[in-house]
Amino acid sequence: MSTLRVTAERLTVRPHPDADALELARVGLFHAVVARGAYRTGDSAGRTTTSAR
Repeated sequence: MSTLRVTAERLTVRPHPDADALELARVGLFHAVVARGAYRTGDSAGRTTTSAR
């Protein structure tokens, strides 16, 4: 059986070094490429994790 866990995390957003229309967002230890202006530092995001037993 596995367990699904959902947590609310704060985003950290910074400019993408090689693209004008993109930014880099960080949620916990995970990174994502997002459209510029779609998110701001401090916005909330849901993060899901699973664990197998």
